[in-house]
Amino acid sequence: MTADIAFFELRSIVIYTANSLSTVIARLTSEGINFSEGEYRSNANLFTTISLFNKSSLNAIPARTAGFDEVVEKCIHEFTETVHGIIPNATMAAITEVRNNTHKLLGVLNKDLDSAFLSHRALLETPQEAEKHLEEIIISEIESIIHQNQIGNKSNFKNINKSPILNAKKYQNIDFISCIQQGVENRLASNQEKRFKKDIKGCFTKEWLQNDNAIDSEENFARLTLLQTNYSEKNIYLTLGVIIKEWKKNKYFLCLQPRCDSARLTEDTEFIFLELLAEKDNQFDIILPSGEKCIIAYSRKNRKTVSFTPRAGLVSPTKTLYFNSVNKMKYKYIATLKKTQVPTPVHSDTQPFFIRTVCQ
Repeated sequence: MTADIAFFELRSIVIYTANSLSTVIARLTSEGINFSEGEYRSNANLFTTISLFNKSSLNAIPARTAGFDEVVEKCIHEFTETVHGIIPNATMAAITEVRNNTHKLLGVLNKDLDSAFLSHRALLETPQEAEKHLEEIIISEIESIIHQNQIGNKSNFKNINKSPILNAKKYQNIDFISCIQQGVENRLASNQEKRFKKDIKGCFTKEWLQNDNAIDSEENFARLTLLQTNYSEKNIYLTLGVIIKEWKKNKYFLCLQPRCDSARLTEDTEFIFLELLAEKDNQFDIILPSGEKCIIAYSRKNRKTVSFTPRAGLVSPTKTLYFNSVNKMKYKYIATLKKTQVPTPVHSDTQPFFIRTVCQ
């Protein structure tokens, strides 16, 4: 996968054995599955839980036992603990609402619309664009279900306060829960607390939760707000918002070619790019899947044009996700900005320029 998130099937694996669990753990560890010290459950693969149990009939002292009639209940409990969390709960609520409203969705997007859709397709200059239009209609209807059922409320303070992640966390006697409820700006008033704000500015999560993976958590969240997740490598092509890397050079470029000028191409076409600069003073606009942080500097000197030969109307990468330019340079596909984060083209009397819309 090209995304920075590793995907695995959602599953629970149970090993119920009379053998020594330490021997089983050693074998699994040799296969790249990690267990914390003293733990008999692993969810190193994020969505896959592996639980180890000894049979309760053993004569020797077992590491962890479960009667035959207890195994299922204990495994369900462990799997629930693995996927439980503020964001997973909201995500599952969204999936549930979409499933519960499937009949309504099919009632709105019904077969009586087929004739209008076909007329729409026939009247388009490029009929294939109707397929994308239909995708957007379906997306907007699912989005309506999620918004109208206020799925975001699953992450409100009432629900956050129930989360075991809090555990009355404090830092220099400043209460984490009050900062979540009121916001840091409203909570911090005294000079001591102002110093606290300065201390944790680099990484709130690390200071509050004392979590070794805090920086990874914040960077992953930042990427999720900025970059599209590639659930599939199909249909990647060069267009507005795509980020590429010049082969053998540590140079990244953001494609500024408008979408309407990226499709239906019949000849070699120049694409407009903006070179992304390295972060400065810990300020950045984009964090890449690799963890590198870049600044979008809207300047003519950072602008670059590269010519590509289209295939079937688009500039598509090879199977190894390289775009080959007309002058034989190779550019690796890195990521695509979400639509809400891409620069917006605005035309002046002389030339197009771009409004900076990417958040800090």
